[in-house]
Amino acid sequence: MEIPQQINDFSNAILEEITNKVKKNKVFSVGDLDELRFV
Repeated sequence: MEIPQQINDFSNAILEEITNKVKKNKVFSVGDLDELRFV
């Protein structure tokens, strides 16, 4: 199944945001993971 580009861009944006959070805080919270469960 092909992923629509809009969803793909959105997922990438969230992953990038979480990556930046992890780099700053060195902490990965469960709340961050919940944001990805819409996929």
